[in-house]
Amino acid sequence: MKRTIRLLCVLLSLVLAGCVLAACGDKGRGKYDPDNFIADTSNPQIVKEKITIKMFVPKHSLHSSYADMRLFKEMEAITNIHVEFVEANTESYAELRATSWEDTSIDAYLFWNDLSEQTTYASLGMIQPIGEYIDQYAPNYKALMDADPEIEKRTTLDDGKIYSFASLNTVPRDLTFKQFINQEWLDNLDLDMPETIDEFYNVLVAFKTQDPNGNGFADEIPLSSVGLNQTRNFLMSAFGYVSTGIEVGADGKVVFVPTTENYWEYIQFANKLYNEGLLDPDVFSMNADKDLAQKGSQGIVGCFDGGAAYLIVGNTYDAQYTGLNPLTSSINSQKMWLSFDNEVSPDTIVIRSTSPYVKEIVRWVDFLYSELGTQLESFGKEGVDWSWDDEEHTSWTFHVPEGMDIEEYRGTITPNVGLGTIPYWDGDFVLKDSTVQVQNINKAVDEAGYMDYLKVSYPNSVTFTAEEAAELSTLETDINNLVESREVTMIAKEDLTRADFEKFVSDLKAARVDRYVELHQIAYDRYMAD
Repeated sequence: MKRTIRLLCVLLSLVLAGCVLAACGDKGRGKYDPDNFIADTSNPQIVKEKITIKMFVPKHSLHSSYADMRLFKEMEAITNIHVEFVEANTESYAELRATSWEDTSIDAYLFWNDLSEQTTYASLGMIQPIGEYIDQYAPNYKALMDADPEIEKRTTLDDGKIYSFASLNTVPRDLTFKQFINQEWLDNLDLDMPETIDEFYNVLVAFKTQDPNGNGFADEIPLSSVGLNQTRNFLMSAFGYVSTGIEVGADGKVVFVPTTENYWEYIQFANKLYNEGLLDPDVFSMNADKDLAQKGSQGIVGCFDGGAAYLIVGNTYDAQYTGLNPLTSSINSQKMWLSFDNEVSPDTIVIRSTSPYVKEIVRWVDFLYSELGTQLESFGKEGVDWSWDDEEHTSWTFHVPEGMDIEEYRGTITPNVGLGTIPYWDGDFVLKDSTVQVQNINKAVDEAGYMDYLKVSYPNSVTFTAEEAAELSTLETDINNLVESREVTMIAKEDLTRADFEKFVSDLKAARVDRYVELHQIAYDRYMAD
Protein backbone atom coordinates (compact mmCIF):
# COMPACT_ATOMS: atom_id res chain seq x y z
CA MET A 1 0.00 0.00 0.00
CA LYS A 2 2.90 2.34 0.78
CA ARG A 3 4.19 2.06 -2.77
CA THR A 4 0.69 2.64 -4.11
CA ILE A 5 0.24 5.89 -2.23
CA ARG A 6 3.66 7.09 -3.24
CA LEU A 7 2.96 6.27 -6.89
CA LEU A 8 -0.20 8.33 -6.70
CA CYS A 9 1.78 11.21 -5.34
CA VAL A 10 4.04 11.01 -8.37
CA LEU A 11 1.07 12.22 -10.37
CA LEU A 12 0.81 15.28 -8.17
CA SER A 13 4.50 15.95 -8.57
CA LEU A 14 4.09 15.90 -12.34
CA VAL A 15 1.81 18.92 -12.08
CA LEU A 16 4.60 20.71 -10.26
CA ALA A 17 7.32 19.54 -12.61
CA GLY A 18 7.13 22.49 -14.97
CA CYS A 19 7.98 25.08 -12.34
CA VAL A 20 10.56 22.79 -10.76
CA LEU A 21 12.52 22.19 -13.92
CA ALA A 22 12.38 25.83 -14.88
CA ALA A 23 13.87 26.89 -11.57
CA CYS A 24 17.52 27.72 -11.23
CA GLY A 25 19.56 25.17 -9.31
CA ASP A 26 21.38 27.95 -7.44
CA LYS A 27 18.18 29.59 -6.17
CA GLY A 28 18.40 30.27 -2.45
CA ARG A 29 22.13 29.43 -2.20
CA GLY A 30 25.48 30.95 -2.97
CA LYS A 31 27.11 30.58 -6.35
CA TYR A 32 28.52 27.11 -6.86
CA ASP A 33 32.33 26.97 -6.71
CA PRO A 34 33.70 23.96 -8.63
CA ASP A 35 37.18 24.56 -7.21
CA ASN A 36 35.86 23.90 -3.70
CA PHE A 37 35.32 20.20 -4.53
CA ILE A 38 38.07 17.71 -3.58
CA ALA A 39 38.23 15.08 -6.31
CA ASP A 40 40.81 12.92 -4.52
CA THR A 41 38.68 10.07 -3.11
CA SER A 42 41.50 8.96 -0.79
CA ASN A 43 40.86 12.17 1.16
CA PRO A 44 37.75 11.72 3.35
CA GLN A 45 37.18 15.48 3.28
CA ILE A 46 34.98 16.28 0.28
CA VAL A 47 35.08 20.08 0.10
CA LYS A 48 37.66 22.65 1.14
CA GLU A 49 35.19 25.14 2.59
CA LYS A 50 32.07 23.83 4.31
CA ILE A 51 28.90 23.74 2.23
CA THR A 52 25.28 22.97 3.06
CA ILE A 53 23.31 20.38 1.12
CA LYS A 54 19.57 19.95 1.62
CA MET A 55 17.97 16.50 1.74
CA PHE A 56 14.37 15.33 2.11
CA VAL A 57 14.05 12.33 4.47
CA PRO A 58 11.39 10.09 6.08
CA LYS A 59 11.25 10.35 9.89
CA HIS A 60 10.07 7.46 12.06
CA SER A 61 8.58 7.97 15.52
CA LEU A 62 11.69 6.33 17.04
CA HIS A 63 14.01 8.84 15.38
CA SER A 64 15.69 11.77 17.01
CA SER A 65 16.05 14.77 14.74
CA TYR A 66 18.34 13.78 11.86
CA ALA A 67 20.55 16.76 12.68
CA ASP A 68 21.10 15.34 16.18
CA MET A 69 21.96 11.80 15.06
CA ARG A 70 25.55 10.78 15.74
CA LEU A 71 25.94 9.41 12.20
CA PHE A 72 25.46 12.78 10.55
CA LYS A 73 27.44 14.72 13.13
CA GLU A 74 30.39 12.40 12.53
CA MET A 75 29.95 12.60 8.76
CA GLU A 76 29.97 16.38 8.85
CA ALA A 77 33.23 16.40 10.81
CA ILE A 78 34.80 13.96 8.35
CA THR A 79 33.47 15.27 5.01
CA ASN A 80 33.09 19.00 5.80
CA ILE A 81 29.56 18.86 4.39
CA HIS A 82 26.65 20.05 6.50
CA VAL A 83 23.31 18.50 5.61
CA GLU A 84 20.08 20.35 6.26
CA PHE A 85 17.34 17.75 6.57
CA VAL A 86 13.72 18.30 5.62
CA GLU A 87 11.94 15.68 7.69
CA ALA A 88 8.55 14.14 6.90
CA ASN A 89 6.84 11.77 9.32
CA THR A 90 6.39 8.33 7.77
CA GLU A 91 2.59 8.54 8.11
CA SER A 92 2.36 11.60 5.84
CA TYR A 93 5.61 11.12 3.94
CA ALA A 94 4.15 10.49 0.48
CA GLU A 95 2.00 13.60 0.39
CA LEU A 96 4.74 15.83 1.80
CA ARG A 97 7.28 14.42 -0.59
CA ALA A 98 5.07 15.17 -3.58
CA THR A 99 4.66 18.82 -2.66
CA SER A 100 8.33 19.13 -1.69
CA TRP A 101 9.29 19.35 -5.35
CA GLU A 102 8.15 22.96 -5.23
CA ASP A 103 11.13 23.67 -2.95
CA THR A 104 13.95 24.00 -5.48
CA SER A 105 16.56 24.27 -2.72
CA ILE A 106 16.22 20.53 -1.98
CA ASP A 107 19.19 18.73 -3.50
CA ALA A 108 18.35 15.07 -2.92
CA TYR A 109 15.88 12.56 -1.54
CA LEU A 110 17.45 10.12 0.92
CA PHE A 111 15.70 6.70 1.26
CA TRP A 112 12.45 5.33 -0.17
CA ASN A 113 13.09 5.95 -3.87
CA ASP A 114 11.42 3.03 -5.62
CA LEU A 115 12.03 2.22 -9.26
CA SER A 116 8.56 3.20 -10.45
CA GLU A 117 9.05 6.72 -9.13
CA GLN A 118 12.55 6.88 -10.53
CA THR A 119 11.23 5.93 -13.96
CA THR A 120 8.67 8.73 -13.86
CA TYR A 121 11.07 11.36 -12.53
CA ALA A 122 13.79 10.35 -14.97
CA SER A 123 11.43 10.58 -17.95
CA LEU A 124 10.72 14.19 -16.96
CA GLY A 125 14.37 15.07 -16.41
CA MET A 126 13.77 15.73 -12.72
CA ILE A 127 16.59 13.55 -11.34
CA GLN A 128 20.25 13.27 -12.25
CA PRO A 129 21.86 10.14 -13.77
CA ILE A 130 24.82 9.22 -11.55
CA GLY A 131 26.48 6.24 -13.25
CA GLU A 132 29.53 8.17 -14.48
CA TYR A 133 29.91 9.89 -11.11
CA ILE A 134 29.92 6.52 -9.32
CA ASP A 135 32.77 5.40 -11.57
CA GLN A 136 34.81 8.48 -10.71
CA TYR A 137 33.92 9.39 -7.14
CA ALA A 138 32.46 6.37 -5.34
CA PRO A 139 35.27 3.81 -4.93
CA ASN A 140 33.68 1.97 -1.99
CA TYR A 141 30.37 1.48 -3.76
CA LYS A 142 32.04 0.74 -7.10
CA ALA A 143 34.03 -2.09 -5.51
CA LEU A 144 30.77 -3.61 -4.26
CA MET A 145 29.22 -3.21 -7.72
CA ASP A 146 32.18 -4.92 -9.36
CA ALA A 147 31.91 -7.80 -6.89
CA ASP A 148 28.17 -8.24 -7.44
CA PRO A 149 26.81 -7.57 -10.97
CA GLU A 150 23.27 -7.78 -9.56
CA ILE A 151 23.72 -4.30 -8.07
CA GLU A 152 24.15 -2.65 -11.45
CA LYS A 153 21.34 -4.71 -12.97
CA ARG A 154 18.89 -3.75 -10.26
CA THR A 155 19.70 -0.05 -10.32
CA THR A 156 19.67 0.45 -14.10
CA LEU A 157 16.43 1.78 -15.56
CA ASP A 158 15.05 1.00 -18.98
CA ASP A 159 16.83 4.05 -20.39
CA GLY A 160 20.13 2.35 -19.53
CA LYS A 161 21.03 4.84 -16.80
CA ILE A 162 21.53 4.64 -13.02
CA TYR A 163 19.82 7.24 -10.85
CA SER A 164 20.20 5.81 -7.34
CA PHE A 165 22.63 4.01 -5.10
CA ALA A 166 21.34 0.67 -3.86
CA SER A 167 20.78 -0.24 -0.24
CA LEU A 168 22.60 -3.52 0.41
CA ASN A 169 21.71 -6.17 2.98
CA THR A 170 24.01 -9.12 3.75
CA VAL A 171 22.35 -10.06 7.07
CA PRO A 172 20.29 -13.20 6.33
CA ARG A 173 17.93 -12.86 9.29
CA ASP A 174 16.75 -9.49 7.97
CA LEU A 175 15.80 -10.73 4.53
CA THR A 176 12.36 -11.57 5.89
CA PHE A 177 9.96 -11.03 8.78
CA LYS A 178 9.76 -13.20 11.88
CA GLN A 179 6.72 -14.92 13.35
CA PHE A 180 7.31 -15.47 17.06
CA ILE A 181 5.67 -18.07 19.30
CA ASN A 182 6.03 -18.59 23.04
CA GLN A 183 8.13 -21.74 23.38
CA GLU A 184 7.69 -21.69 27.15
CA TRP A 185 3.92 -21.89 26.71
CA LEU A 186 4.35 -24.85 24.34
CA ASP A 187 6.55 -26.57 26.91
CA ASN A 188 4.15 -25.79 29.78
CA LEU A 189 1.32 -27.47 27.86
CA ASP A 190 3.53 -30.29 26.52
CA LEU A 191 2.83 -29.23 22.93
CA ASP A 192 5.05 -29.74 19.89
CA MET A 193 5.88 -26.92 17.49
CA PRO A 194 3.07 -26.95 14.90
CA GLU A 195 3.94 -28.07 11.38
CA THR A 196 0.53 -27.68 9.70
CA ILE A 197 -2.17 -25.03 9.78
CA ASP A 198 -4.49 -27.43 11.62
CA GLU A 199 -1.87 -28.11 14.27
CA PHE A 200 -1.39 -24.36 14.63
CA TYR A 201 -5.12 -23.95 15.22
CA ASN A 202 -5.00 -26.59 17.96
CA VAL A 203 -2.07 -24.78 19.61
CA LEU A 204 -4.01 -21.51 19.62
CA VAL A 205 -7.02 -23.22 21.20
CA ALA A 206 -4.74 -24.63 23.91
CA PHE A 207 -3.19 -21.20 24.49
CA LYS A 208 -6.68 -19.75 25.00
CA THR A 209 -8.14 -22.45 27.23
CA GLN A 210 -5.31 -24.04 29.25
CA ASP A 211 -3.68 -21.08 31.06
CA PRO A 212 -0.17 -21.50 29.60
CA ASN A 213 1.22 -18.49 31.50
CA GLY A 214 0.11 -20.12 34.75
CA ASN A 215 -1.37 -17.05 36.41
CA GLY A 216 -4.77 -18.62 37.03
CA PHE A 217 -6.58 -16.23 34.67
CA ALA A 218 -7.90 -16.69 31.13
CA ASP A 219 -6.06 -13.58 29.96
CA GLU A 220 -4.03 -15.11 27.15
CA ILE A 221 -4.24 -13.70 23.61
CA PRO A 222 -3.28 -16.66 21.39
CA LEU A 223 -2.44 -14.67 18.23
CA SER A 224 -2.05 -10.93 17.76
CA SER A 225 -0.72 -8.49 15.22
CA VAL A 226 -0.89 -4.81 14.31
CA GLY A 227 -3.41 -4.79 11.46
CA LEU A 228 -2.40 -8.39 10.61
CA ASN A 229 0.84 -6.92 9.22
CA GLN A 230 3.09 -9.87 8.25
CA THR A 231 0.87 -12.37 10.07
CA ARG A 232 -1.25 -12.40 6.93
CA ASN A 233 1.83 -13.52 4.95
CA PHE A 234 2.54 -16.21 7.54
CA LEU A 235 -1.01 -17.58 7.31
CA MET A 236 -1.21 -17.17 3.54
CA SER A 237 2.02 -19.13 3.01
CA ALA A 238 0.38 -22.20 4.53
CA PHE A 239 -2.14 -22.02 1.70
CA GLY A 240 0.37 -21.73 -1.14
CA TYR A 241 1.30 -18.05 -1.59
CA VAL A 242 3.58 -15.81 0.45
CA SER A 243 1.72 -12.56 -0.23
CA THR A 244 -1.77 -11.18 -0.62
CA GLY A 245 -0.90 -9.14 -3.70
CA ILE A 246 0.90 -9.66 -6.98
CA GLU A 247 2.91 -12.88 -7.04
CA VAL A 248 4.79 -14.94 -9.63
CA GLY A 249 4.16 -18.67 -9.71
CA ALA A 250 6.71 -21.38 -10.40
CA ASP A 251 5.53 -21.34 -14.03
CA GLY A 252 6.45 -17.67 -14.40
CA LYS A 253 2.81 -16.58 -14.57
CA VAL A 254 1.78 -13.53 -12.57
CA VAL A 255 -1.34 -13.81 -10.42
CA PHE A 256 -3.20 -11.49 -8.09
CA VAL A 257 -3.49 -13.69 -5.02
CA PRO A 258 -6.84 -12.35 -3.70
CA THR A 259 -8.57 -13.75 -6.80
CA THR A 260 -7.40 -17.31 -6.06
CA GLU A 261 -9.01 -20.19 -4.18
CA ASN A 262 -5.95 -20.18 -1.94
CA TYR A 263 -6.86 -16.73 -0.71
CA TRP A 264 -10.39 -17.88 0.01
CA GLU A 265 -8.96 -20.66 2.19
CA TYR A 266 -6.85 -18.09 4.05
CA ILE A 267 -9.86 -15.81 4.59
CA GLN A 268 -11.96 -18.67 5.95
CA PHE A 269 -9.20 -19.69 8.38
CA ALA A 270 -8.58 -16.13 9.58
CA ASN A 271 -12.34 -15.64 9.97
CA LYS A 272 -12.50 -18.78 12.12
CA LEU A 273 -9.68 -17.54 14.35
CA TYR A 274 -11.29 -14.12 14.74
CA ASN A 275 -14.76 -15.38 15.57
CA GLU A 276 -13.49 -17.98 18.04
CA GLY A 277 -11.43 -15.40 19.92
CA LEU A 278 -8.10 -16.94 18.91
CA LEU A 279 -7.11 -13.84 16.95
CA ASP A 280 -6.87 -10.61 18.94
CA PRO A 281 -10.17 -8.71 18.56
CA ASP A 282 -8.12 -5.48 18.48
CA VAL A 283 -6.09 -6.65 15.47
CA PHE A 284 -7.63 -4.10 13.11
CA SER A 285 -7.79 -1.19 15.56
CA MET A 286 -4.12 -1.23 16.57
CA ASN A 287 -1.94 0.94 14.33
CA ALA A 288 1.52 0.82 15.92
CA ASP A 289 3.84 -1.68 17.57
CA LYS A 290 3.52 0.24 20.82
CA ASP A 291 -0.16 -0.75 20.95
CA LEU A 292 0.73 -4.42 20.76
CA ALA A 293 3.69 -3.95 23.11
CA GLN A 294 1.30 -2.81 25.84
CA LYS A 295 -0.16 -6.32 25.75
CA GLY A 296 3.09 -8.16 25.08
CA SER A 297 4.79 -6.61 28.09
CA GLN A 298 2.13 -8.24 30.32
CA GLY A 299 3.16 -11.74 29.25
CA ILE A 300 -0.21 -12.57 27.68
CA VAL A 301 0.51 -12.84 23.91
CA GLY A 302 1.27 -16.27 22.49
CA CYS A 303 2.17 -15.53 18.87
CA PHE A 304 2.88 -12.37 16.85
CA ASP A 305 4.94 -11.04 13.95
CA GLY A 306 7.78 -8.56 14.29
CA GLY A 307 11.41 -7.69 13.75
CA ALA A 308 12.37 -8.89 17.23
CA ALA A 309 10.46 -10.38 20.13
CA TYR A 310 11.83 -7.91 22.68
CA LEU A 311 10.29 -5.02 20.75
CA ILE A 312 6.84 -6.41 21.61
CA VAL A 313 7.28 -8.32 24.88
CA GLY A 314 10.23 -6.47 26.39
CA ASN A 315 13.41 -7.90 27.86
CA THR A 316 11.49 -9.70 30.61
CA TYR A 317 9.77 -12.16 28.28
CA ASP A 318 12.10 -12.01 25.26
CA ALA A 319 13.87 -15.32 25.93
CA GLN A 320 10.56 -17.21 26.05
CA TYR A 321 9.97 -16.74 22.31
CA THR A 322 11.31 -18.50 19.27
CA GLY A 323 10.55 -18.46 15.57
CA LEU A 324 7.43 -20.21 14.30
CA ASN A 325 8.33 -22.23 11.24
CA PRO A 326 6.48 -22.24 7.88
CA LEU A 327 3.31 -24.32 7.87
CA THR A 328 1.59 -26.50 5.30
CA SER A 329 -2.09 -27.30 4.75
CA SER A 330 -4.41 -29.71 2.98
CA ILE A 331 -4.06 -27.64 -0.22
CA ASN A 332 -0.32 -26.94 0.00
CA SER A 333 2.43 -29.36 0.98
CA GLN A 334 5.32 -27.01 0.22
CA LYS A 335 6.82 -24.90 3.01
CA MET A 336 7.47 -21.31 1.93
CA TRP A 337 8.26 -17.97 3.54
CA LEU A 338 8.14 -14.42 2.21
CA SER A 339 11.45 -12.90 1.15
CA PHE A 340 11.64 -9.12 1.29
CA ASP A 341 13.92 -9.30 -1.78
CA ASN A 342 16.04 -6.65 -0.10
CA GLU A 343 19.56 -7.95 -0.60
CA VAL A 344 19.82 -5.23 -3.25
CA SER A 345 17.22 -2.45 -3.17
CA PRO A 346 17.74 0.46 -5.61
CA ASP A 347 16.31 3.09 -3.32
CA THR A 348 19.02 4.86 -1.28
CA ILE A 349 19.12 8.33 -2.82
CA VAL A 350 18.18 10.31 -5.92
CA ILE A 351 19.72 13.68 -6.75
CA ARG A 352 17.62 16.40 -8.31
CA SER A 353 18.74 17.60 -11.70
CA THR A 354 18.59 21.18 -10.38
CA SER A 355 21.26 20.54 -7.72
CA PRO A 356 24.80 21.76 -8.46
CA TYR A 357 26.23 19.35 -5.86
CA VAL A 358 26.08 16.03 -7.71
CA LYS A 359 29.75 15.13 -7.25
CA GLU A 360 29.68 16.17 -3.61
CA ILE A 361 26.59 14.10 -2.86
CA VAL A 362 27.98 11.04 -4.62
CA ARG A 363 31.15 11.22 -2.53
CA TRP A 364 29.09 11.82 0.65
CA VAL A 365 26.92 8.76 0.00
CA ASP A 366 29.94 6.63 -0.90
CA PHE A 367 31.27 7.14 2.64
CA LEU A 368 28.31 5.09 3.89
CA TYR A 369 29.71 2.05 2.03
CA SER A 370 33.13 2.29 3.70
CA GLU A 371 34.02 0.23 6.79
CA LEU A 372 33.73 3.25 9.08
CA GLY A 373 30.55 4.44 7.42
CA THR A 374 28.97 1.00 7.75
CA GLN A 375 29.70 0.93 11.47
CA LEU A 376 28.43 4.46 12.07
CA GLU A 377 25.19 3.99 10.16
CA SER A 378 24.49 0.69 11.93
CA PHE A 379 25.40 1.15 15.60
CA GLY A 380 27.35 4.38 15.93
CA LYS A 381 30.86 5.23 17.05
CA GLU A 382 33.36 2.67 18.28
CA GLY A 383 34.32 3.21 21.91
CA VAL A 384 31.23 5.33 22.52
CA ASP A 385 28.18 3.42 21.32
CA TRP A 386 29.81 0.03 21.00
CA SER A 387 33.15 -1.68 21.62
CA TRP A 388 34.94 -4.84 20.56
CA ASP A 389 34.85 -7.72 23.05
CA ASP A 390 38.30 -9.03 22.15
CA GLU A 391 41.43 -8.18 20.22
CA GLU A 392 40.46 -10.57 17.43
CA HIS A 393 37.27 -8.57 16.80
CA THR A 394 35.08 -11.67 16.86
CA SER A 395 32.21 -9.87 18.63
CA TRP A 396 31.21 -6.49 19.98
CA THR A 397 28.85 -5.10 22.60
CA PHE A 398 26.32 -2.32 22.10
CA HIS A 399 26.33 0.12 25.02
CA VAL A 400 22.67 0.99 25.53
CA PRO A 401 22.12 3.54 28.32
CA GLU A 402 20.23 2.20 31.30
CA GLY A 403 16.49 2.69 30.97
CA MET A 404 16.55 2.94 27.17
CA ASP A 405 15.32 0.40 24.65
CA ILE A 406 17.82 -0.80 22.03
CA GLU A 407 15.93 0.63 19.08
CA GLU A 408 15.11 3.82 20.96
CA TYR A 409 18.81 4.39 21.49
CA ARG A 410 19.70 3.46 17.91
CA GLY A 411 17.18 6.12 16.83
CA THR A 412 19.51 8.74 18.35
CA ILE A 413 22.40 7.38 16.28
CA THR A 414 21.07 6.43 12.86
CA PRO A 415 17.91 6.56 10.71
CA ASN A 416 18.19 2.76 10.37
CA VAL A 417 15.30 2.31 12.78
CA GLY A 418 11.78 1.67 11.53
CA LEU A 419 12.47 2.53 7.88
CA GLY A 420 13.41 -0.93 6.63
CA THR A 421 16.38 0.49 4.74
CA ILE A 422 20.02 1.39 5.19
CA PRO A 423 22.75 2.02 2.60
CA TYR A 424 24.86 -0.94 3.76
CA TRP A 425 23.65 -3.41 6.42
CA ASP A 426 26.83 -5.49 6.47
CA GLY A 427 26.67 -9.00 7.90
CA ASP A 428 30.42 -9.08 8.54
CA PHE A 429 29.87 -6.42 11.19
CA VAL A 430 26.21 -6.69 12.24
CA LEU A 431 26.28 -10.42 12.99
CA LYS A 432 29.08 -9.94 15.53
CA ASP A 433 26.68 -8.13 17.87
CA SER A 434 26.79 -9.98 21.21
CA THR A 435 23.71 -8.27 22.68
CA VAL A 436 21.49 -10.91 24.30
CA GLN A 437 18.30 -9.78 22.57
CA VAL A 438 20.00 -9.85 19.18
CA GLN A 439 21.37 -13.31 19.81
CA ASN A 440 17.80 -14.37 20.62
CA ILE A 441 16.69 -13.11 17.19
CA ASN A 442 19.45 -15.11 15.50
CA LYS A 443 18.45 -18.21 17.47
CA ALA A 444 14.76 -17.80 16.64
CA VAL A 445 15.47 -17.45 12.90
CA ASP A 446 17.80 -20.45 12.91
CA GLU A 447 15.29 -22.63 14.74
CA ALA A 448 12.49 -21.66 12.36
CA GLY A 449 14.68 -22.31 9.29
CA TYR A 450 13.29 -19.36 7.30
CA MET A 451 16.35 -19.14 5.06
CA ASP A 452 15.56 -22.56 3.60
CA TYR A 453 12.11 -21.54 2.41
CA LEU A 454 12.39 -17.95 1.17
CA LYS A 455 10.32 -17.00 -1.85
CA VAL A 456 10.12 -13.62 -3.61
CA SER A 457 6.54 -12.70 -4.41
CA TYR A 458 7.50 -10.29 -7.21
CA PRO A 459 11.04 -8.93 -7.78
CA ASN A 460 11.37 -5.37 -6.52
CA SER A 461 13.86 -4.65 -9.28
CA VAL A 462 11.29 -5.08 -12.06
CA THR A 463 10.96 -1.75 -13.85
CA PHE A 464 7.99 -0.25 -15.64
CA THR A 465 7.91 2.26 -18.43
CA ALA A 466 6.60 5.71 -17.57
CA GLU A 467 3.33 4.87 -19.33
CA GLU A 468 2.97 1.57 -17.48
CA ALA A 469 3.73 3.22 -14.14
CA ALA A 470 1.09 5.88 -14.72
CA GLU A 471 -1.57 3.31 -15.62
CA LEU A 472 -0.63 1.07 -12.69
CA SER A 473 -0.90 3.90 -10.19
CA THR A 474 -4.50 4.49 -11.26
CA LEU A 475 -5.42 0.82 -11.12
CA GLU A 476 -3.69 0.22 -7.79
CA THR A 477 -5.77 2.83 -6.02
CA ASP A 478 -9.08 1.05 -6.49
CA ILE A 479 -7.68 -2.48 -6.29
CA ASN A 480 -5.63 -2.09 -3.12
CA ASN A 481 -8.30 -0.09 -1.34
CA LEU A 482 -10.81 -2.78 -2.23
CA VAL A 483 -8.58 -5.59 -0.92
CA GLU A 484 -7.69 -3.79 2.30
CA SER A 485 -11.26 -2.92 3.21
CA ARG A 486 -12.88 -6.18 2.11
CA GLU A 487 -10.26 -8.37 3.82
CA VAL A 488 -11.13 -6.77 7.17
CA THR A 489 -14.85 -7.12 6.49
CA MET A 490 -14.65 -10.80 5.53
CA ILE A 491 -12.36 -11.80 8.41
CA ALA A 492 -14.55 -10.07 11.00
CA LYS A 493 -17.89 -11.23 9.51
CA GLU A 494 -19.92 -13.58 11.72
CA ASP A 495 -21.72 -15.31 8.86
CA LEU A 496 -19.10 -15.38 6.10
CA THR A 497 -20.30 -17.16 2.95
CA ARG A 498 -18.85 -18.15 -0.39
CA ALA A 499 -21.05 -15.47 -1.95
CA ASP A 500 -19.07 -12.81 -0.04
CA PHE A 501 -15.87 -13.97 -1.68
CA GLU A 502 -17.41 -14.26 -5.14
CA LYS A 503 -18.74 -10.71 -4.87
CA PHE A 504 -15.27 -9.56 -3.85
CA VAL A 505 -13.66 -11.20 -6.88
CA SER A 506 -16.34 -9.75 -9.13
CA ASP A 507 -15.60 -6.27 -7.80
CA LEU A 508 -11.89 -6.81 -8.45
CA LYS A 509 -12.69 -7.73 -12.03
CA ALA A 510 -14.72 -4.53 -12.33
CA ALA A 511 -11.70 -2.62 -11.04
CA ARG A 512 -9.73 -4.10 -14.00
CA VAL A 513 -7.58 -6.46 -11.97
CA ASP A 514 -6.89 -8.46 -15.16
CA ARG A 515 -5.21 -5.43 -16.74
CA TYR A 516 -3.31 -4.88 -13.50
CA VAL A 517 -1.95 -8.43 -13.71
CA GLU A 518 -1.22 -8.05 -17.42
CA LEU A 519 0.97 -4.99 -16.85
CA HIS A 520 2.96 -6.83 -14.18
CA GLN A 521 3.33 -9.82 -16.49
CA ILE A 522 4.64 -7.65 -19.34
CA ALA A 523 7.20 -5.98 -17.08
CA TYR A 524 8.22 -9.28 -15.49
CA ASP A 525 8.73 -10.97 -18.88
CA ARG A 526 10.86 -8.03 -19.99
CA TYR A 527 12.90 -8.26 -16.77
CA MET A 528 13.50 -12.00 -17.20
CA ALA A 529 14.54 -11.50 -20.84
CA ASP A 530 17.33 -9.06 -19.91
